[in-house]
Amino acid sequence: MKKSTLTIIILLLSIFTYGQGKKFGITLQVSSPSDDNVKLGWFNIDQESKDGYNLKHRSFAGGFLANYNINNETTLRLRFGITKYFIDEYGDINLNGILYSISAKGKQNKIHFAPGIIWNMHMNKLNLFGGFELPINLHGEFTFDNISISKDSTGNIISDRQIKTTLPKGNSFGIGAIMGFNYFPANWFSLGAEFSPSLLYAKLSGKTTTVSIDNLTPANSNTSYTQDEDKGFTFYDQRFSINFSIWF
Repeated sequence: MKKSTLTIIILLLSIFTYGQGKKFGITLQVSSPSDDNVKLGWFNIDQESKDGYNLKHRSFAGGFLANYNINNETTLRLRFGITKYFIDEYGDINLNGILYSISAKGKQNKIHFAPGIIWNMHMNKLNLFGGFELPINLHGEFTFDNISISKDSTGNIISDRQIKTTLPKGNSFGIGAIMGFNYFPANWFSLGAEFSPSLLYAKLSGKTTTVSIDNLTPANSNTSYTQDEDKGFTFYDQRFSINFSIWF
């Protein structure tokens, strides 16, 4: 009886201590890209499958987490991430015998910092956690390049125009919730996932520069400026990440 009781106690202890005892962790994150939802004309409008244009989305996001376990239940963490946003819309439209070939590319880089804290619940090789973080995001310039070429039925070029638009840098910060899990196939390695919805206060856009270039002879260009600042703009952001961690 005593041996059975001792065996049960040892098993219970192993369930709630697996993967614990490590103080530091480094996590590689692969995340869903964060975008500023920029809409210019027909670019990036809703219902992409119905607007007559094809869409290529080549965005990606990733980063690292530095983890420090204060104890078995509480972990301090610092997240660093990069988002490279690239979207390409293109299409050919024949209207009254005129073929219009249009392409539009939007690009932006963003850098993310987020100190945070999570609380852990250990169950055998599985660790459930929840907490919050304070995200700080640096939004790079958003560059938009629109090329429009029209040809008649014989293939002669009627117009060849390029419009380059640049939205200035910005920033956002706020608070986000964290919830997720880690699975420990070994006590020094874990893989998992997390979801983090955030409420952010942002200062975006500003003085927008638009350069229109007519490539037909004689070539000419025109530069114009507009002021479109989103200061004090509050929006929601959602991040989903897959985590690969080493603990030591």
